[in-house]
Amino acid sequence: MLSFRRSFASLTTSDAQRSTIYALSTPPGKGGVAVIRVSGPNALVVWKHIVRPSRPRSSLQPWRMEYCRIVKPGSGSEETLDNGLAVFFKGPYLFPSSAIPSCDSFY
Repeated sequence: MLSFRRSFASLTTSDAQRSTIYALSTPPGKGGVAVIRVSGPNALVVWKHIVRPSRPRSSLQPWRMEYCRIVKPGSGSEETLDNGLAVFFKGPYLFPSSAIPSCDSFY
């Protein structure tokens, strides 16, 4: 399995893989929860601009769900848009069985 993963590491990345994307991951319609995925090489930068954990830490702990405030980016006023849960997945392998490298993501 490890050699299989290494073979993918030498592949050239596409423009889409080099971009940071934002996507609504919940189905359309009425609901009480919205899941938004941010994925790409700048996912951690986006995290630092909009996520404010309720218990500030000296360093981000990947794979740990945290209660947080979502703030308006660039406002300088820390205006809270919503409260929620956020989790940061550190690349290159987001899931233990994933053979294809991917970028950092958070939900």
